[in-house]
Amino acid sequence: MNSKPLSYDARKVLMEYLPYMTRMKLSRRCPSLKTIEKLVPLRLNNVTLDVRFTLDNTEFWLEVVRKCPVGVPVPDCFRHGFDTALDTLDQHGVPDIEDRNSWTPGDIVRRNHIAEEAEDPIADLEQQIEEIADEQTEDGQYVNDMDYIEMLEIQLQAFKNRRDNILSPYQLVYRLKVTQEGQQPQFFYSDVDMKYSAKSKQLAEFLFGGRPVPISVKELTIEDGDRTIRMPPGPIFKIRRLSLSNLLHNNINAASALHDSSFPLERLSVIINVLMGRSIIGFIMGNENPALTIRGLDEDDVSYEELIEIIIQLRARNRDICLRLLFDEAPDFLERFDDIERQFQADRIDNYLRVPMEGDLYLRIDFERAVPFAVRLTIVRITM
Repeated sequence: MNSKPLSYDARKVLMEYLPYMTRMKLSRRCPSLKTIEKLVPLRLNNVTLDVRFTLDNTEFWLEVVRKCPVGVPVPDCFRHGFDTALDTLDQHGVPDIEDRNSWTPGDIVRRNHIAEEAEDPIADLEQQIEEIADEQTEDGQYVNDMDYIEMLEIQLQAFKNRRDNILSPYQLVYRLKVTQEGQQPQFFYSDVDMKYSAKSKQLAEFLFGGRPVPISVKELTIEDGDRTIRMPPGPIFKIRRLSLSNLLHNNINAASALHDSSFPLERLSVIINVLMGRSIIGFIMGNENPALTIRGLDEDDVSYEELIEIIIQLRARNRDICLRLLFDEAPDFLERFDDIERQFQADRIDNYLRVPMEGDLYLRIDFERAVPFAVRLTIVRITM
């Protein structure tokens, strides 16, 4: 029986709804599909940006690996995973700080300082090694610390090599580790033919770049860290939900190239340091997203009086919103449920308060006593 090949339009439709890794594998094996793969909209549930990229259930991690040539003893720590770096290493094995500090359009900067080499790195590393070694016991329980000490000794030797103009004994290669959920990791090796920042950018271009239509992502997470995330210029993502775990020192729309159609977000989740010292009340009231979560709070961040002010302003705002305040430790006002009930003439229903508002709206206040402790304030529309 003769079988007809899929038409161009049929291949586009099929490609659009394939899982990400299936799309990648097909386009790699069939050159005629590469153009189609880039042109067809890409839809992902979750993307996490960090020193490694995670797209749905697949993680991509680029590292510099030190390899021992024939005749060079392999350190024990190398056998336990301490053979990698996330920096360009010079001919002596010393990290290239200038490359770490470099920035190109599209990159996401997650720190407010310039990385600097210690004034006397040899003395500093010798002191670190001495302090950690003093904490060792003789019963062999701290094997990982011994690996860490050996890794520090290798770093120390690199600075001594630079001082004495001696080349590093190790060969360097790039290793891309691709881990798909439920499968064994795959490793791809390549020569060190460019700096680490450029190689990371190349990986990001491969994953995210060259697409005329922004990538649709249900939730984008930017993880905590101080390393710059190398990204292509955009716009790259059209997202519904955003989670920030760190203070971003670039405008988030410019830095991560969020498409304008992403706003207002369906949900925004931030940790307290993202607010850059701004008033929490001001941040909440200026939020245009239907759902907002603020994490990492303590009593110094939101007092009982500030909670009352938030309730007052939310009632006056008269707009649908779900606000969650997550505390690392239980705030005192969790015990003042009755005071809030009396002040706002609220109804207590099961484990929440129902605060009256104008029209067909009311404010629901839940205190969740599981860790992290949560105060959830939701404006609810009464349905008849």
